[in-house]
Amino acid sequence: MNCCGFEAERAWKLYEEGAKLLSLIDADSRGTLWLLVRTYSALLARIESKDFAVFGERVRLSKAES
Repeated sequence: MNCCGFEAERAWKLYEEGAKLLSLIDADSRGTLWLLVRTYSALLARIESKDFAVFGERVRLSKAES
C-alpha cells in the first residue's frame, strides 16, 4: 500500500470511530457535524477514485453530492 492509500485507510477508520461518538454531541449540533463528516467522506472517496491525483484539477463534489 502506498502512502496515500495508508492515509486514506487511516482517515476511514477515524471517521468510523468518530461516528460512534455522534450521540454524545448536543442534538442541536449533531446535524451540522453529520453533514461535515458526510461531505469530507465523499471527498475522500472521490480522491480515492481518482487514484489520489489531486494536483491536476480540483477535487470537488457536485451540488447533489454535497
